[in-house]
Amino acid sequence: MSKYICNDSDSRLPFLHPLNHKKTQITHAHALCNTLQISEPPGEPLSVGILKKMKDSVTLDWLFPVDNGGSPITEYEIEIWDNSVSEWKFYGSTPAADIGPNCACPHTLASTTYAVTGLKQDHQYLFRVYAKNSIGRSNPAETSSLAAPKKPEG
Repeated sequence: MSKYICNDSDSRLPFLHPLNHKKTQITHAHALCNTLQISEPPGEPLSVGILKKMKDSVTLDWLFPVDNGGSPITEYEIEIWDNSVSEWKFYGSTPAADIGPNCACPHTLASTTYAVTGLKQDHQYLFRVYAKNSIGRSNPAETSSLAAPKKPEG
């Protein structure tokens, strides 16, 4: 994201106050018109869903965020909510393949999958995914409904 601030009276960069209340960092300044390149946490992953259910696991999938915040996405964090304990817990993380400063690609080409193992048959789960870059973590993207591992046939 770029912010353009022109000041004819002197060449010093004016103070920038982030209006969006996100942690921001000035990563580039251009002296002619004081162009500031701002990095912030990425947007949330898109379309978090369950691709596959097994007897003690599920495979999640999601799409790359629309915006990486101006800094490459380095990893995704996964949390699970188990209805038996009614709280979110960190489950794990996976490295991200960043697509560029502001993803302008078809999102169907930028999906990620992750297997969540060790799930119990008689429990219902929700899952959420965060995108992370060097500035911080996105808002979470969640599965839309409770899910359980696939019951064994027979």
